[in-house]
Amino acid sequence: MLVSFVRPGGGAACVGLLSPDGGRVADLTAIGMEDVYAALPRAAQLERLQKHLTLTPGAVVYPVGNVRLLAPVPYARLVRDLAPVPADGEPEELSFADPREIAGPGAHLTVGAEDVLAIGIAGAVGTGGRDLAGGDAASHIAGVTLFAEWRGPGATDDASHERLVMGPALAPLGAMDEEGSILVSIPGESARRITLGGVRSLLTAAVRAASRRYTLRAGDLFLHDAGIVDAPLVAGAETEIMIEGPSGSLAHVASRPI
Repeated sequence: MLVSFVRPGGGAACVGLLSPDGGRVADLTAIGMEDVYAALPRAAQLERLQKHLTLTPGAVVYPVGNVRLLAPVPYARLVRDLAPVPADGEPEELSFADPREIAGPGAHLTVGAEDVLAIGIAGAVGTGGRDLAGGDAASHIAGVTLFAEWRGPGATDDASHERLVMGPALAPLGAMDEEGSILVSIPGESARRITLGGVRSLLTAAVRAASRRYTLRAGDLFLHDAGIVDAPLVAGAETEIMIEGPSGSLAHVASRPI
């Protein structure tokens, strides 16, 4: 699975492949892959090389605990579904946002007193295009990842962007179970399970619909809400929230001001 990360000791963002067991990151930047935007169009090919690149002697590989994982696509244009998908499978309304920085695993977020937690799946465009037809849209999605976003009452896209976290990796769209689920764990609360029924086809429909309005670019992210969690947070205290789903485990720390 594709990841973006910072090497031990810091520096610029790099792109890598997460090993099948999730314990190692192979540095693709070290073998000439400039960044995640260069890797996205080749995501399927790189996925087939995953085991080779993470186990071959001489490859630049780091234990995952020694690197800082970023959002898989750290800077991207976001597209959101704003309305239920009707019977014909086409989203009625989409919202487009200018490119922005996105927080990654382990982020510390300060949220509002009335904010609720939206959980969902983001699909990343790998190959750009326009006016996609039928099943072509699915082939333009490089992978999917988890997202969590804190939203206040009546929050706009711009108002909530600093409270959006994604990760840890981009999993292949085809590997996502249409009837799968996301598990949300909050200390002191019962775990919440959110089902993902039909999300693969919904993301594909959103990409197809968006391609009729503008030209898709590698790295564009399509956000699909799976559910809302009313997470009780104690003012002034930090709470770690763990989300588990198709792309692994995404943890972040949230706190409300006193």
